[in-house]
Amino acid sequence: MQDNTLVAQAMACLHEQKANYDRLLVRMEAQLEAAVRDDEPGLKREAEAIRTGIARARALDESLAETWGRLPGPARDELSTRATGLRGELQAALEKIMELENACAVSLREKKARLGQSIAGLRQGKTLLKAYSGPRPGGGRFSGNI
Repeated sequence: MQDNTLVAQAMACLHEQKANYDRLLVRMEAQLEAAVRDDEPGLKREAEAIRTGIARARALDESLAETWGRLPGPARDELSTRATGLRGELQAALEKIMELENACAVSLREKKARLGQSIAGLRQGKTLLKAYSGPRPGGGRFSGNI
């Protein structure tokens, strides 16, 4: 295959990766919103879409690596030169994706901690309720003859 064709394939792959990252960004923002709103079905839906996007990103990375491996030195230099701006866009998108993922993880950890505190409070309330409730139906421990 001609070097120009391989460079064109690699550029097409990079453009597709950028489009995939842009779709992932939209999904990551929606996932964060769902986490903040406690929208469990939305969170599951977005997580599945994100998994699909990540699988696509991996496939594109493999395709790009394969194409890169077939390029001779001068064609690699040409690709590097042509893809400079796009590489910067890809890096920025990837950093934003990681930032959103971290924000979502923090939000979910905070919700988990609040839920744990709520459960602990319910247990304490249940214990207090038992302690302060009146005698059990059917009499207490004593016969009442005292």
